[in-house]
Amino acid sequence: MERIQAEVNWDYLEANLTQELYQKIENELGNSGSITTPYNLEILERWLREFPIIKTLTDLSGLQSAMKLQGQMELEILESNFANKMRAEGITDMEMLDERGIDPFKFFKEIMI
Repeated sequence: MERIQAEVNWDYLEANLTQELYQKIENELGNSGSITTPYNLEILERWLREFPIIKTLTDLSGLQSAMKLQGQMELEILESNFANKMRAEGITDMEMLDERGIDPFKFFKEIMI
């Protein structure tokens, strides 16, 4: 099983989140029990592009729960042997999720809207 290597665009997050929320995220990353992982922050970037309302949030708790649930659901697929084979065939992660019927905004919609 291949672990997903997430790349966080810190400049984008800093420019598009409230300073308070950005600081809370930075602080969470230092905690060993944190559920704010690099992959979850990639999910946050995706959501920011689709839901500009996130740019006004100051509380991390609901957003963090949504990112955690979304990440768990996606990584179950993306870290599988199936996913490795699909990538070898040139299929992107988002295409794999789409093929499996995964809504990339599912838990944001359920928890935050």
